[in-house]
Amino acid sequence: MTTPLNGSITLGQAPGTVDEIVRIADGAPIALEKAALDNMARVSSRIQRAIDQGQAIYGLTTGVGDLVTTRLSPDRMTDTQLNMLRSHACGVGPDLTVREVRAMMAVTLKSLLQGYSGVTPALAQRIADMLNRQVTPWSP
Repeated sequence: MTTPLNGSITLGQAPGTVDEIVRIADGAPIALEKAALDNMARVSSRIQRAIDQGQAIYGLTTGVGDLVTTRLSPDRMTDTQLNMLRSHACGVGPDLTVREVRAMMAVTLKSLLQGYSGVTPALAQRIADMLNRQVTPWSP
């Protein structure tokens, strides 16, 4: 991460600091490195090609756990991914502060920018836009 003179923080693949995450949590604007976004696009394209070629990809074109040998048809992949998200979408405890949620968003964004998840750059840009526009989801 780098910090230009205007106070914004540029996120990419380089290691960041706790101080930078704290500054983002406190509202510092962010920018995304083009190289990191380009890498995300390459990885995402590779994964899409593998899906198009019918390759087995755990949890994406196959089930998970005991269903690992179950191949998912293209029309079931989206529903399966959504159901996986829903099964993990629960929260307990007191609501987190805006600052805590922004820190989690920044760390998630930093992780996605490494290019290992296969998500498109559009997701990273959306999270950055939310942070820059002070849009913070409610999180228990």
